[in-house]
Amino acid sequence: MNESPSNKTIADHPHPFESLYKRLSSIAPMDEDAWQAFSSSVQVRTLESREILWPSGSICKYLVFVKSGLIRSHSMVSDRQITSTFYPEESLFYDDYSFLSQQPMTKTYEALEPTELLLISRERLLQLFDKYKVFERIGRLAVEQAHIKMIEAQERISQWSADDNYHYLQKHQPDILQRVPQKIIASYLNISPEHLSRIRAKVAGRT
Repeated sequence: MNESPSNKTIADHPHPFESLYKRLSSIAPMDEDAWQAFSSSVQVRTLESREILWPSGSICKYLVFVKSGLIRSHSMVSDRQITSTFYPEESLFYDDYSFLSQQPMTKTYEALEPTELLLISRERLLQLFDKYKVFERIGRLAVEQAHIKMIEAQERISQWSADDNYHYLQKHQPDILQRVPQKIIASYLNISPEHLSRIRAKVAGRT
């Protein structure tokens, strides 16, 4: 008996956006029809290191998947540049406030190294929500996961010591420490570069 097309997945038909498929299907499984509708709407964008994806004041109109490279979000607070989040490979993100409200962003999104992104427009995503219930589920679960991670990160940065936050990065995101300039790491930990240097020297002295 022939297999129904609706039961086939990307595993049966390799696709250049396979990493995106795996990321989405890890949230909720989808059939081939839904995936083809989604993947046919994907746009590709490449950024050079330090190139801006979205400047502060613009409106977020895309959901973004990081196929390769690294993005960070940052904003100005009391004349200091504060890094909010890092988005490495396989991250799925948008500026939540701007994407949902269509109001200007308060953050800037910047590539920290040569980066390849896969994007789908907000307009097309809403159309897919109406046609395929699986995307409503993926969207809801993805937002919940991202919100939990954001709250956890904010609580760590605000409540933990700088030493503990640095050790957390060492344990859970060691590649970030290797790939990101120390000045930006300091802005993420909300400390001065000099303070970060002292922490690194202390850690090096223990090894």
